[in-house]
Amino acid sequence: MGPGWRLYLGSDVVVPTGASFRGNPFSDDGASENHRHFALGHGTQQADISLEAWHRSEFPFIMGATIRHGIYSSTSDIGYKPGSRTKIEIHAIRQRGIITNAYPYFKLTTRFDRKDKWETINPPNSGGTFIDGMIGINLEINEKVSGIINFDFPIWKSVTGEQLDSFRFVFSFRRIIN
Repeated sequence: MGPGWRLYLGSDVVVPTGASFRGNPFSDDGASENHRHFALGHGTQQADISLEAWHRSEFPFIMGATIRHGIYSSTSDIGYKPGSRTKIEIHAIRQRGIITNAYPYFKLTTRFDRKDKWETINPPNSGGTFIDGMIGINLEINEKVSGIINFDFPIWKSVTGEQLDSFRFVFSFRRIIN
């Protein structure tokens, strides 16, 4: 693609899959129950909307920014409602490949998470502000298809309670649809 601006509008939807909590882990009888916090399951659905802007010029990097905000979050049939999330990302992809069709990709993400809810209780280990970094490689397969391999890592966080750090390894595909 030539120089100039590109704008994209997108949305993500999360639907329930797999097993999850059988009850509220913050209730009196739930404290001893073994559970996994990542499986939303049991009727929890989420949706968000995003806007991306990219600019290509003579600068050595293609620069981009993404704003993503949660617009919908349902309460599960056992009383769990995830807090909404807002993410702001700054992207930079080097215009010259380090090897054929492989371009270094860097990203800085600031994320604002609102507290989850269990019935009327706000758990002590949800919500906060996070800053994460990302290094990766953008692999151009052809003009319309690319793959991205990246590693995300925490830089800073301000949270309540104990929360996991966001170390992630991601492989994704993108396809331009005309």
